[in-house]
Order: sequence, then structure tokens, then C-alpha cells
Amino acid sequence: MPTAVISGTMMGKRLFNWTRKLRVFDYKFNLYGEVQFNPDEKGMIKSLFTKKNEEIDRVRGKLYEVRRPFIETIFHKGIKAKLEPDDILREISKVEGNWLKQLDIDG
Repeated sequence: MPTAVISGTMMGKRLFNWTRKLRVFDYKFNLYGEVQFNPDEKGMIKSLFTKKNEEIDRVRGKLYEVRRPFIETIFHKGIKAKLEPDDILREISKVEGNWLKQLDIDG
């Protein structure tokens, strides 16, 4: 699940942001999706030496049709199973946009 980050509660501008990945699956139709929140985020050290990106509400992801064994693994062992290229039967859709304003699906 993505992580919520809340800042500015004591002083400064109050912000609520999502980070990391959201993973979803459909057991019946063998579908799996990943959405990365703030996909262009830099690491802690690298961010010290580069200009800060103001567009932190961006998301990017894909929806796949996957092999049944991968769905079984997720269902029985947890959503954190790693998607390997061999597990993907086909890419169905691409998702990109701003989670607050607009998401483009294959747009």
C-alpha cells in the first residue's frame, strides 16, 4: 500500500502526499495493476543537490493481464509479490496523471 506523508502540522505549509506504490489485483480475471505515486521522486541524498520538483501529485502505472500462478501467489502470500516479466501475458493500459486532478488511462 502507498504511504501517506503529512507535513507542516506544527509550522509551514500543510501538505498531504502519497508515496510508494499502490498494487491491486482481480482474482477472477487475472488482472494486476501498479500505480507509482510521485514517480520522479529523487532519493534523500540526491534531492539535496538538485532542484525540488513541485509536482509531487503525479502518478504513473500500468494494468496487466497476468498468469494465474502469479495471482495465486498474491492471493495466498500477499500483495508484495514481485511481478516478473514472465508473469505478464499482456499490458492492458497505461495510467498517468495527477491523483488530485486528472488521470489519463491510455491517453
